[in-house]
Amino acid sequence: MNAPSTDSRPATAISNRGWRILRIVFGLVGLSFALVAMRGSWSDVDVATWSPAATGAATAMVILTTLMGARVWAVLNDGPANQARGAYYSALIGKYIPGGVFQAIGQVGYATQTGATVRSAAKTLALSMVTTGAAGLILAGSASLVTAFNPPVRFASAVSAAVGLVLLKRTVLDRLGRGVLTVFRRQPTADWLPPHNKVISSAAWALGGLALLAVSFAVVARQIEPSIPVMATISAFAVAWLVGFIAIPFPAGIGIREAVLVGLLAQSAPAAAVIAMSLAHRLVTIAAEIVVYLVSRHRTLKPI
Repeated sequence: MNAPSTDSRPATAISNRGWRILRIVFGLVGLSFALVAMRGSWSDVDVATWSPAATGAATAMVILTTLMGARVWAVLNDGPANQARGAYYSALIGKYIPGGVFQAIGQVGYATQTGATVRSAAKTLALSMVTTGAAGLILAGSASLVTAFNPPVRFASAVSAAVGLVLLKRTVLDRLGRGVLTVFRRQPTADWLPPHNKVISSAAWALGGLALLAVSFAVVARQIEPSIPVMATISAFAVAWLVGFIAIPFPAGIGIREAVLVGLLAQSAPAAAVIAMSLAHRLVTIAAEIVVYLVSRHRTLKPI
């Protein structure tokens, strides 16, 4: 008869070690792809003409946008907010890994290490996407309403903002969620939605972050085309961001957001300048997100 095992290690020790290794590998792969993307954007942009002050301001805005994006997710999370934000920062770099799903997979996976279940983390991710999409509709609609003079465009802008507000109604969210769960043959519990003040708070953080991101794009754009109208640029970026959020990018060549920007800013800047603006903003965004990711690996970022 074999003697009983004297190994008293907790059952989760190997799992935790595995997660630490996975996090390191995930981070290294994500950083590698982010740096490749950054190098590609750098080679296509003339950074020598940039103003250090304007570039620094745009980068700071993107960093704030990233921190606010963590809030969009964390406020809906069932677990401690600090740990939820940590999961968001850990997964942040996954967006640069080809496939388009690794940031979402990382967020859900890392959230389970903070005590959340896979089902709870997936629900939080889905809700955060809805609140972010609603915020995008509100921002794009409101900004376009301010800058548009064509009646049909103004009407479409008002409808966009209204749809964003309707999406945040608890009854609408509940019906949408139940419809999706029914498709997957899942039965939601009576309290599957978080308190509505958390939903509104998540959307508010998303709206603030997207507004900052649009302003950062305008700051970058003015360095390339100094005469471009600021409000028109902010409005165009908001619409382009929204289209990119709800649509699948083209598999090759120019991205759908860039195509929308070129179309909306055609009367304000040549297509080549608009594409340069987009590439420059992408460069600033990658740099800012790498900074947030690296800092989050060494300390817990404080709430803002």
